Amino acid sequence: MRKYQQLTLLVLTVLSVSILVMYKRENAKLKYVLDVVNFFGRNDADAILKLENDTVQIANVYDLGYPMASWQWIGNNFHAYSAFWKQNNGGAGGEVTALVVGLPHVAVNFKCFVRFADKGKMKGRFSFVRLDETMSTQFKFYKFYCKYDGSPRKVIGLTVVDVESKQEHTLLTRDLQNKQIHDKISLTVCLDMNTYNESLDNFATNINIQQFFYHYHILGATEFIVYGAKGMTTYLKNHLLRHGIQPNIFPYNFPFDQSMQQPNRAIITIDCLLRTSNIAQYTVIAGINEYLYPFTSRFKAETEFYQFMEQYTDMTQFEVTTRQICISPHNKLILSDNNLSELLPSGEKFYLYRPQYNYENYKTIILDAKRISVNRYINCSENANVFDWRHLIDETSLRYINTISKELNLYLMQ
Repeated sequence: MRKYQQLTLLVLTVLSVSILVMYKRENAKLKYVLDVVNFFGRNDADAILKLENDTVQIANVYDLGYPMASWQWIGNNFHAYSAFWKQNNGGAGGEVTALVVGLPHVAVNFKCFVRFADKGKMKGRFSFVRLDETMSTQFKFYKFYCKYDGSPRKVIGLTVVDVESKQEHTLLTRDLQNKQIHDKISLTVCLDMNTYNESLDNFATNINIQQFFYHYHILGATEFIVYGAKGMTTYLKNHLLRHGIQPNIFPYNFPFDQSMQQPNRAIITIDCLLRTSNIAQYTVIAGINEYLYPFTSRFKAETEFYQFMEQYTDMTQFEVTTRQICISPHNKLILSDNNLSELLPSGEKFYLYRPQYNYENYKTIILDAKRISVNRYINCSENANVFDWRHLIDETSLRYINTISKELNLYLMQ
């Protein structure tokens, strides 16, 4: 009998110790959560309500994934990626813009029709422009236009007709003047998973891709568009969904040689800016290794950063200072574990946009690096001349960055 009592006592002791250890661990985690929540001034009820609201908006209002962008053959050595309808301000008529690539030295010879929700169609006036930023000998980048002057009707598609073959090809159009949208999104992020350097393939792991989304979500991004499904596994998407992140993922089945990265980024940039115009207050087009840091506040109305940006009401494109940060495969947290910056030119420019339909008329200004900057994480050479980039950041900004890192770590713990 005494043996059973001793055994029972031993079991109770082990159980009590286990509960105590678990309690201390959860208490530490709760304290960590409260520190982060207190810094940003949030509470659980607000966070839950925000998650529910974001989910409803994704499903019913913004719908950035419609129609899905994808390369489609439209005849005579041309392929179209996406198309957008913009109604004239007066109400009657409008214009469809389609993003197209074609082989060089091939004549552009098409007719066009605007298609309506009532299944009717009307012939439009076809025109095109060739964009010079492609700099490629394999293909040329065009914008096809189809202008329609008739009475107001709901436009749902564009049909282009190859004049030589008489073949018709129809593209679904996105309406750039969605009447259902009353409140613009604070920040939309377009992730280019197609044109980043192949040397970063080892960087595009599940954990690193998660950190990218969590980082921008912390900053205030509620909508994401991903160009290229590379790395977007079901496991990853399920993890993101737990935090209310439901990215719109577009395949990038480019029909020609993709070795020219710049032309593809130009196509992705234009699609992103058109798709988010009239929807987002700010938009960024980023690679998987590019992390934006607006110091002292997030992308939310009435924050310090928004007040700072109000002085540039006539500007639509903002160049952001970048620094190149050396990454190590042994570091788990991208932000807090990679502190060395390489003394090299920062590479491609990074922009923050106020998206609008007439993106060709964007006015550009360079933002103060003390207000906002970008960390671009790269593989540094062994002989690189490096320094600790944090020594260049003032104490207030560094404290804010460290808090972002804490909240990011909290996301990864869940």
